[in-house]
Amino acid sequence: MTLEQLIPLLAGPGGALVVCVLVGWSVYRMLVHYFVPMLQGSIDRHLAQVDEMNARHTTEHERIINAITSISPCKYDRAAK
Repeated sequence: MTLEQLIPLLAGPGGALVVCVLVGWSVYRMLVHYFVPMLQGSIDRHLAQVDEMNARHTTEHERIINAITSISPCKYDRAAK
């Protein structure tokens, strides 16, 4: 293969392949260094909110169960009437 045949291949498809690899590598680095840490912070905040909500619901359920169990049974029996 002569240099005259090789130059169009390097300038056309070969150059496009190099540009695609460089763009893919830069997008990967941007995702890993900037977007993943931002997502981790928002996920941590969301999980903290879910934990807080779970704790509130647990205490509410305990209070409801205690209130239901502490109700004295009705002494008035309708069936006996």
